[in-house]
Amino acid sequence: MSELHPIIAITGSSGAGTTSVTRTFANMFRREHVNAAIIEGDSFHRYDRKAMRAAMTSMMTRPGPPDAPPGEPQDVGHDAETTDRSAP
Repeated sequence: MSELHPIIAITGSSGAGTTSVTRTFANMFRREHVNAAIIEGDSFHRYDRKAMRAAMTSMMTRPGPPDAPPGEPQDVGHDAETTDRSAP
């Protein structure tokens, strides 16, 4: 993300008004002649229902904290160090 290409994220639970807020931004961008791309986050899922059930079962039956990624050390703290920050 940059000042030239900002990213605006709108999040919320179902029924919280995220669609209304998204439409408001879209209208503002259209009025200002800003060519904005709107990407629905609901379209991005790592698992289908069957795979999610299997992943949850696997995580609940293994030792360690339930939020640690499978196959990773229990003290995962490498995300900040490995993130590529060179992109504009």
